[in-house]
Amino acid sequence: MWNAAQVNLNVADYGFHTDVRQLGVKLKSRSIETDPDYLKLLKDLHTRQAPGFLTLERILNDIIPT
Repeated sequence: MWNAAQVNLNVADYGFHTDVRQLGVKLKSRSIETDPDYLKLLKDLHTRQAPGFLTLERILNDIIPT
């Protein structure tokens, strides 16, 4: 939610609760990895360069040889 706020995305626009507890329940479900709304949210966070995504990308680039 913090990353979404940093790049002016509203998780509710993707069908997710804004309540952290309810969002957590949804994100822990097995079906989340194929949820089109979740995948769209991840893509939009990456496209808008959310700070957490930039950090994760930098870490992965450091540990995975190219």
